[in-house]
Amino acid sequence: MLVFSNRLPPDPLSIHREWFEEAVRLTASLADQAIRSGREVLLATWAGTSRMGRGALHLERLLRTLATISPTTTPPGDRLIAWSADLTHQPLHLILVWDDPRWSAIRPRCERVWVVAQGVARHAS
Repeated sequence: MLVFSNRLPPDPLSIHREWFEEAVRLTASLADQAIRSGREVLLATWAGTSRMGRGALHLERLLRTLATISPTTTPPGDRLIAWSADLTHQPLHLILVWDDPRWSAIRPRCERVWVVAQGVARHAS
């Protein structure tokens, strides 16, 4: 499960948009790597959720979604966070553009957390 929080902080700066683009590339790379390894992948964002799938066609759909995704600063409610919290038996990989404190309750149960603002190569747990 790849959960990409495409939310920017209120009053974003130009660096936040750069981090957003880096987060999109990272998410695409993670999806590609997982599918090439034969795993099923589901992508969830503030814009919606894909179905679970594998293979080249599924990867193409995910990459198309990521190529057209826009950042948001005010998604309606915290549905993505609540949805992620309900996935107690699924390994989550959380990709954050910035260290959004709203994800603090979810982070401990994620297999990996990437915070692009802190450097793509590093991950936070």
